[in-house]
Amino acid sequence: LRHPDEHADTIAGCISTSQDTGGGQAGHIRLRFRLHVEDPLDDMFARCLPDPHLGHGYPALDLNVLLSDLSIISSSASVLIAPVNKLREMGYDHITIVWIALLLLIWYPIHVLPTVLALV
Repeated sequence: LRHPDEHADTIAGCISTSQDTGGGQAGHIRLRFRLHVEDPLDDMFARCLPDPHLGHGYPALDLNVLLSDLSIISSSASVLIAPVNKLREMGYDHITIVWIALLLLIWYPIHVLPTVLALV
C-alpha cells in the first residue's frame, strides 16, 4: 500500500479514478466495496447519523482521583447503612403487607400510584 498522503489512496482519489492505473503497483491490493441493504430507506437513515466520535473527550483516568472518589462514596454510603438496616428489619416484620402492596402496585399501577401520591 502507498503512503496515505498520496492522492490516489485517499477516498476522493479513489472516486476520481475509476480504472486501475496499472504500472508501478506491484504488491498493492485494490478493494471495492458494494453496499447492499434490504430496504433503501435504511440507507437513507444511516446517512443521517453523525460521524463517529474519535475518543470520548474525557480526561485520562487518574488512579488517585478514582480512589479519593471511591472513599468519599464509601463514607457517604456508610451513613445510610443504619437507616436501611432498620427499614429492612421493619420489612421483615411486615413481609405479608409489603408483598401485597408490591403486587397491587405491579398489577394496577394506574390506580395505586395516584392513591399513594395523594396520601403522601
